[in-house]
Amino acid sequence: MDLQIPTLHKRSRQDFDTSPAAIRQWIADLPLVNADKTAEELLNALNAMNGLQIPARDRLEDLEQLAVPVASVIQTLSRQYLGKRLPLDSKSQARADLASSLHLQMATGYKIVAAELSSKRRSGMQLGQAIHAATRHLGEALLNSYTLYAPCPAGIWRDLHGLYELALARGLEEENTGEITAASEGTVSIAGRYRQCLLLSLAIPYRMRQREIRSVYTLLADWAPYCRLHTPGDRNAVGHFACNLDADEPPRYLQHEQRDRLDSRQLVIDTSGLEEPVRATITAQQESTARLSTLPDPAALQRLMLSWGMMPKRRFPRRGNESRVQLVLGLSAIHQALGGSDKPAPAGRAAGHESVQDDQYLRDPTFERTTVIDTMPVNKTDAINPFRGSYSPGSGGSDGDLRIEAWKMQDMSAGGYCLLWDSAETTNAHVGELVAISEDGGDKDWHLGVVRWMRFTAAEGLSLGVQMLSPGARPVWASLCKDQAGMEDRMQGILLPEVVALDQPATLLLPPLPFHTGCLSTVSEADSETTVTLTGHIEDTGSFTQFLFAPGDAG
Repeated sequence: MDLQIPTLHKRSRQDFDTSPAAIRQWIADLPLVNADKTAEELLNALNAMNGLQIPARDRLEDLEQLAVPVASVIQTLSRQYLGKRLPLDSKSQARADLASSLHLQMATGYKIVAAELSSKRRSGMQLGQAIHAATRHLGEALLNSYTLYAPCPAGIWRDLHGLYELALARGLEEENTGEITAASEGTVSIAGRYRQCLLLSLAIPYRMRQREIRSVYTLLADWAPYCRLHTPGDRNAVGHFACNLDADEPPRYLQHEQRDRLDSRQLVIDTSGLEEPVRATITAQQESTARLSTLPDPAALQRLMLSWGMMPKRRFPRRGNESRVQLVLGLSAIHQALGGSDKPAPAGRAAGHESVQDDQYLRDPTFERTTVIDTMPVNKTDAINPFRGSYSPGSGGSDGDLRIEAWKMQDMSAGGYCLLWDSAETTNAHVGELVAISEDGGDKDWHLGVVRWMRFTAAEGLSLGVQMLSPGARPVWASLCKDQAGMEDRMQGILLPEVVALDQPATLLLPPLPFHTGCLSTVSEADSETTVTLTGHIEDTGSFTQFLFAPGDAG
């Protein structure tokens, strides 16, 4: 067992009173109406306690008393920084840091208890409780980092591995024990909490939207039992991933040639059992009639299955680049940048599906078409969740209102860009958002893509990865056709022309609402108008939906 534990000293009269009775009174005096101040006082108290020699059972009781106000203040803090534009402003960042620090200090307290009780034979129940609580708090700190696209706290993986090992050694890994006063968290075993963290890391959360990261983490509490952990000596040790119990590292993809070199300090992670529950969740999501859902959409769940089946490999070679690019984010703003008018054009000739025959992307032999994920329509109402995107119908505004962001290009390929935000201001970018990129800063050469991942570090700033969708795009207006009552209000959309060389059909990028597969829509450009049927959708990010379509009524 290798746990990060601070050096403890004997309590003096000047030190924080850690007796259970004193803690109860101290909690009663907390300024609960002021979340920031309460969080700081709780953090100071935990820091003081974690430096003192306190009998394990007293420390455990103190921590259980503190669990309720800590959970309450973290929930309040999180509402004030989750979903905000990145990089966070100083106040929001301070609140995010407070939330993470509270989780880490609570985990430290429980680790101290676990270390002391680990040598005592008759402490199984309390030891299991301490290990479980420490693992849960470390998992929440990990989740908070992923949600903010920030690096994981140093030492967190070493502690998670060490706690799991300790539970294994004492036969406590399947114990469903949690904090006494937070009993609702005690429905997942210690091993389940550990698997939950491993699987979240393997899901590549930096490529997910904030809401998706938290939804997946919640689902993993139920899916964790379907994931198996094996030692290399186990004849049943099959799996695509492994983790080093002695390293402060998350699990990694296990190359075939590495299997024969695994030692006794490696765990092999078998994710094959997850296919059934994930597919069941996809089916449930497709068949759901609820207006709002807490589940990720089917496309996101499909990507999870790919992440847990094999480590994604870069499809295109990267080329270093230090130039700057212009970025426009969001469907409405891009519509304006592409030259879309403030009002839909009158009807005219039928809109043709012009083809892109030649472009820098097509000239690059490594270019491949975007993979089409064949999924059923998802619940569009979920797209109004603030974590899902920022589309606002008709928000294009005048030229003066169009925000164009300047990003530094770190590297690029035919398939996309890696960009760095080196401004002190916040950006509108988030995972799943539609973007238009111009390398020369002009207004005639915009290339469309999707933000696939984000990562933030204090040293390097905010970086993001953009996957290109199409070498060309045209602004259009779209509306749902109605029987005899005219047409719905027209909404901004973007037409991606057919790419003949890649056998890539023309598609429409439309708002998440009200369009759906099977509906009849009118699409108009500057001097043309046609009726199309939306025959299927390729992707739904919450910020936009990419539809396949056919001319006229396909039914």
